[in-house]
Amino acid sequence: AKQGKGKGLPLDVAKSFCYQILLGLRHCHAHSVMHRDLKPQNILVSGEDTVKLADFGLGRVFSLPVGKYTHEVVTLWYRAPEVLLGTRCYSTGVDVWSV
Repeated sequence: AKQGKGKGLPLDVAKSFCYQILLGLRHCHAHSVMHRDLKPQNILVSGEDTVKLADFGLGRVFSLPVGKYTHEVVTLWYRAPEVLLGTRCYSTGVDVWSV
């Protein structure tokens, strides 16, 4: 996936990365885990273009109905609107918003 400086990723590689990130989130959410800090620095890419989610330091097990959680999560640029507005009741949508 390496390109020259300033070239960006080829579209098919970018789509593959996005798909793999969403698969990773689906796996986390299926096991009742919210990442809560999804950002480029927490996404690892191997030499074979395999994507892994990393740094679950702010991760949290969630339950249904939605519980109350801290609103001080996720780097500001990747925060979902509900977190920006200070709600303490949120769910997996905060991870999806970060994508």
